[in-house]
Amino acid sequence: MAPPALLEAEPALNHPAPAGLPLTAAAPAGAAGCRFCLLHAKGTAMAHQWPLRDFLEYGALPSALPSARLHARQIAWEGGLSALGENVELLVSELMTNGIAAARAIKPISPVRLWLLADTTRILILVWDANPHPPAPAQADEHAESGRGLLLVHALSQRWGSYPTPQMGGKVVWALCRADTGHATPERNRGA
Repeated sequence: MAPPALLEAEPALNHPAPAGLPLTAAAPAGAAGCRFCLLHAKGTAMAHQWPLRDFLEYGALPSALPSARLHARQIAWEGGLSALGENVELLVSELMTNGIAAARAIKPISPVRLWLLADTTRILILVWDANPHPPAPAQADEHAESGRGLLLVHALSQRWGSYPTPQMGGKVVWALCRADTGHATPERNRGA
């Protein structure tokens, strides 16, 4: 399954994806086709921007996490980005955990979709779930066992964010991990 089509970020989004990141959109029925042509051109350009692309769909079950983590580490290795493997694995774990919880919070429970896109210096992780509510950082005290996932995503990724996917329903939460001297270096000026 191809990742959602590429679009420029729209200013109305709370957590816009930076230019060039996948966003879902479709030409309205009976439309003149200009928007569709733009989407097709951007989708075609993605093949050159992200030469390594992978997609998996998981049941919204806790047992999906070990599979997703191992798969992410393998994709990092195959892309020659094994130095990012641990960070990518942790990011996938956090995003998938949140996606599974969000998918299980609505009925009917839907699958969770994971895209991993890579070039020679970066890995982009996208997780889709059918729940339209954007991710919100929890207020966790020092003794809490959970609630720090988005803080970890913020710390390990160069940039991260989310955007709604009205045509599919739900949302995508994404994180970008970049190889700068072998480690992900968070930018303080994030796009999300």
